[in-house]
Amino acid sequence: MSGIPEFSLQGKTAIVTGGSRSIGRGAAAALGQAGANVVVAGRTKGDLDSVVEEVTATGAKALAVTCDVRK
Repeated sequence: MSGIPEFSLQGKTAIVTGGSRSIGRGAAAALGQAGANVVVAGRTKGDLDSVVEEVTATGAKALAVTCDVRK
């Protein structure tokens, strides 16, 4: 696990909406690096799957949920 040593989210789960792009993607990756398991939600499955790969590369668990949170 990289990042700030005294900042750990080990054992926690984070839900990131809009997690497939831009700020959401960065947030999902950072949360994974901090030790959190990450659920990424967004409208585009292919983009979400890419984020899941990025997060799991940090050693965290990740799950993609395809949805439109506006509805």
